[in-house]
Amino acid sequence: MRNELFSENIMGEKHAYRKLFNEGSVMFVLYHEPVEAELSAWAKSVFGVTKLEELHLLPDPVSFNNYVERLYYRVNQLKDKIYEIQEEIENIKVQLLVPLVGEISKYQFPPSIRCHLNGGGTASAFHKDGDAKYKISANSLNLWIPLTRVWGNNSIHIEQSMNSGNFREVILSPGEILLFDAFNLTHGSFPNDTNSSRISLDIRFVPNDITLAQKLGLYANYPIQKYK
Repeated sequence: MRNELFSENIMGEKHAYRKLFNEGSVMFVLYHEPVEAELSAWAKSVFGVTKLEELHLLPDPVSFNNYVERLYYRVNQLKDKIYEIQEEIENIKVQLLVPLVGEISKYQFPPSIRCHLNGGGTASAFHKDGDAKYKISANSLNLWIPLTRVWGNNSIHIEQSMNSGNFREVILSPGEILLFDAFNLTHGSFPNDTNSSRISLDIRFVPNDITLAQKLGLYANYPIQKYK
């Protein structure tokens, strides 16, 4: 995957981001330091830990029969407190998304929560958000917000073009947000064999007018070559 750094004026505002070029579309890495300063601090407070990467080292508060029960217990801990960060989630839309793709017609809250614990199974089976069973709005895009450093099998793996079966990991640090077409690109995770647990949030949204997102190359089902 080829990485390039950009700082461009988009819709009249200076916007810093990194483009990840793949075979059929573009993914953006947006920079937003409050993700680390505020969202990570919130999750640490909920779990009572100083390092989210070490969440798997906490003793089980109750007896679990399997990894899935443990995963959902941790996810529900965050769900119960999710409205504490509603303002921060809204700020991501206003400060990052609107300058990039224009006004937003649909914006998910509460976000989906993933706790991909060390030593356990997958946090999300491979899928497309556009699969009919999920009933996700057409033209939706996905913000993937890791609250920990992600790499290897603690990260998400994304198909490089529609139906290619060619997957690559995403490598990010806290404060970086991935913007990609989860509706059309298969994505998911493998069992976490790293020494680090991963906490992440997913936010789906739909631009009012998808033209700008198309021109940026964000939709994998749209011919990006038209705008190269």
